Amino acid sequence: MKKMIAVLTACALMASTVGCASLVKLNGAADQNQALGRIMSDLSDGNMLTDSDGRSVPDTDYLPLPEFEALEPNTVFDVDWKSVEGDFMAGTSFLAKTDLSDRPLLLTACHYFTSDEMDVDLRDLTGYISGGDLYDVLGDGGESSGTVAGVVPIPDAESVSENGNPDRDLAAFYVDGAGAMGGIPFAADPCEMGDVIYLAAWLDHDNSVYYDDCLYPCVVTQDDGKEIGYILSDEFSTQGASGAPLLNGKGELVGIHIGSNGSLRYGHSAQSIREQLENALAK
Repeated sequence: MKKMIAVLTACALMASTVGCASLVKLNGAADQNQALGRIMSDLSDGNMLTDSDGRSVPDTDYLPLPEFEALEPNTVFDVDWKSVEGDFMAGTSFLAKTDLSDRPLLLTACHYFTSDEMDVDLRDLTGYISGGDLYDVLGDGGESSGTVAGVVPIPDAESVSENGNPDRDLAAFYVDGAGAMGGIPFAADPCEMGDVIYLAAWLDHDNSVYYDDCLYPCVVTQDDGKEIGYILSDEFSTQGASGAPLLNGKGELVGIHIGSNGSLRYGHSAQSIREQLENALAK
C-alpha cells in the first residue's frame, strides 16, 4: 500500500509540474492552435466538448475508429510486480514486436518504479524487480497470461520527474509464457499533427468514462521523434495508464503514454524508444 501511495503521489506531482515540450508548443503558436482546432473539428464532424480548463476538445465518441478494429488479446497488461519492497500493481505494460531480441520484450514507463523507501536504479532494475504476473487488460483479471522473467537494463533510462522530459522514460523486461501472446510492431515514422492515435489501456471504471475495448482515440498535437503530444478529453482519467502503448490506425506503436495535464497528454515517441532498445541490446 505504501508503494502504491508513493506512485500515485508521484503521478499527481508530474501532472502539475512537468513542463513538457508538447504542452509548451500547444500553448504557444496561435496559428498552429487554430489549424489544430479546425482539424479536430473536422475529425469529430463538429462534435466538440469544453474540458474542465475551458479548452475545446473533440468528443472522443465521434473520432475515427482504427483500421485494426480491435486490440489483440494478450498484448497489453496490468502487471502485479514483485519487488524487494513487496508486490504492487502500477502502470500499464505491453509486448513489443521487434527484431532486436529473439525473446518477447515487455515495455512500460520507468517512472513508477521510483521509491520513497530506497534508491532505485532506473537504468538497471535487476536489484529491485524480481518478477511479475501479467494480466490481459481485456480479460477478467482472474488468470495470469505470463510472467516477468528478467530485466533488460536501459543504460540511459530516466524518469520524466527527474528532467521534465518523457523521452528517456522507459523500462523493459523479458517474459515467460508468451508463446500465444501478441506483439505490437514499431511504426517507421513519427506522427504528424492531426493524426488520430489510440491509447490502449484499462482506465479506472469507478472514476472515469471508459470504453470496453480499452482503445481511446486521441489527436496528435506534435511528434518530434522524442516526445509525442496528443489530446484526449479530461473526462477520461489516465491514472494508471503510464507505460500504455499509443497505436496508429494500423496498430503500430507510435509511443508510450507518460502523463497528462488535463486534456493535454504526452508520451515517449516510438523512434526514441527504438533507439534506447538498440543501445540496450547492442551485442
